[in-house]
Amino acid sequence: MIRWIALVGLVCVLGAGLWFLNSKGASDPAAAPPPAGAGGSKGPQLPVPVQGIVLQPTAFAEELSLTGSVLANESVDIVSDVSGRVVTIGFQEGSLVRKGQLLAKLWDADLQARLTRARHQRDLDADRLQRLSELKPVNGVSAQDYQAAVSALAIREAEIAELEANISRTEIRAPFTGTVGLRGISVGAVVSPATMITSLRDESSLKLEFAIPERFASVVSIGTSIPFSIRSSSGAQQCTARVYATESGLDARTRTLRVRATVMGGKGIRAGMFADVQLTLHGVRDALLVPTEAVTSDINGSFVYVAQAGKAVRTAVELGGRTASQVRVVQGLTPGDTVITTGLLLLRRNTAVTVALGAGA
Repeated sequence: MIRWIALVGLVCVLGAGLWFLNSKGASDPAAAPPPAGAGGSKGPQLPVPVQGIVLQPTAFAEELSLTGSVLANESVDIVSDVSGRVVTIGFQEGSLVRKGQLLAKLWDADLQARLTRARHQRDLDADRLQRLSELKPVNGVSAQDYQAAVSALAIREAEIAELEANISRTEIRAPFTGTVGLRGISVGAVVSPATMITSLRDESSLKLEFAIPERFASVVSIGTSIPFSIRSSSGAQQCTARVYATESGLDARTRTLRVRATVMGGKGIRAGMFADVQLTLHGVRDALLVPTEAVTSDINGSFVYVAQAGKAVRTAVELGGRTASQVRVVQGLTPGDTVITTGLLLLRRNTAVTVALGAGA
């Protein structure tokens, strides 16, 4: 009997607690469910305010941006053909030198001594041949002795020519007129063919070199004018070059064609400078251009949002050339479409939108 009384008392206590909690929830406005349309999960969504432009056909010149380098007319690293000790340096760093001017001289005393001996021996051989030549008409010398004297003199002349060639290799001379750079040697230094003596550049005229992808290789030909710019302390400087040669074939690794052009004028341009090359491929009169920020890409490709009947419709597009702020849409859009340009992160498929037309509409 006592057990039943305790059980009934427990049930009464639990019932009173549930009644108290329900009555408090009903009186607390914060605990009440949100009204429909006020941000609840099942209420109607408010349109997202965005901006957009109405597409209109526009003239567009597609350009190809490439990188290139400015080259000297002639450029070479000066090294020695032979190893030896430097005894003379014949140039000042950064100065203009003439073709054939002596740049450095190596020690050659041993070669000079051998050359002197060979010349004396040649004189003796020449005198002997002269005497034999005088005896030959009267048969005073055999044909064999005479031919041996002729051969001996010819061999001596060859030895002298070889020694003179070896001596000339100890004289490093400028192969063309140009400006030398910094020297990497001093008098008394022992140099080898791997030793960099200095550099020599002829910048009387400059060249522009760049590589163009194979599908655009037909755009350039001999005589084509190439606009490019270089970077200087005062900003980008616009220059022009004229194509004078192309490589005989494409590079099999990069699938590009190397092109060289003669720089036409320009101040402050130096060999080795970086060049921004801009090639105009072809013009289009009725291109559809959209702002770059309106285009989004994912693993499926590029797409834009088009406003249709108050909703944002995701539309796949195929892109063409571009400028600094716009990109050409080749396929996927038509004139008159309203392309959404802002609020793209808030949009999903068929999101309700209110569009304010901006610049370019």
